[in-house]
Amino acid sequence: SEAPLENWLGGRLVWRFKGITRTLYMSWQAWRSTSDLLVDIWLAPYLWPWAVFSRRRCLLMVHHLRGHLESSWLRKKWIGWCEGLLINRAEHILTVSQSSHYQISKQLKLSVPVDIISPGFERPGVERKAGSATVPTQFLYVGHVTRAKGILSLAEALRSFPDDLQWLLHIVGNTETEPDTAKQLREIVAGLPSPERVNIYGRVDDQQLQD
Repeated sequence: SEAPLENWLGGRLVWRFKGITRTLYMSWQAWRSTSDLLVDIWLAPYLWPWAVFSRRRCLLMVHHLRGHLESSWLRKKWIGWCEGLLINRAEHILTVSQSSHYQISKQLKLSVPVDIISPGFERPGVERKAGSATVPTQFLYVGHVTRAKGILSLAEALRSFPDDLQWLLHIVGNTETEPDTAKQLREIVAGLPSPERVNIYGRVDDQQLQD
């Protein structure tokens, strides 16, 4: 069968060729642009030539850094280096949380303003029910099931809950964004003393979320 060879080519040579051409194209577009540049940090691996050789600066948006999330040591160093270049090419940085602000500050070598713009959301009109000693404390996680969201740390933290605490954790969010993370989450949950207290729903619509 030729499938193993095709998979090998697709996973290595072709992927790398696409990455090189994308890097050259995007860096060239940034270089030739005469407008103010608004850049997302996730483009760092494709804009490093521009960040190295250009004297221009940009407005940088950072949802979170991803270099430290890579499993490969080489990719961790590479992505982190590219992110550092782009961060220090920014004249102003916008991010979404104190956690991301801390990640950015460790990379910054220049005095650059960093503003936190918290994501807006519409709070659902959920009816509050009177508490009771027999009603468990319920926790709700809503977001993609990814390492960047800290979902694995949340699951691991459940081991430290006291035995006499009655609790339930509801996890709502796309489990297909990072299949490996979703698999690790289920493995952690399965190893808990009370795995039945964790409910993983996947994606749901707004009405189901409020219910």
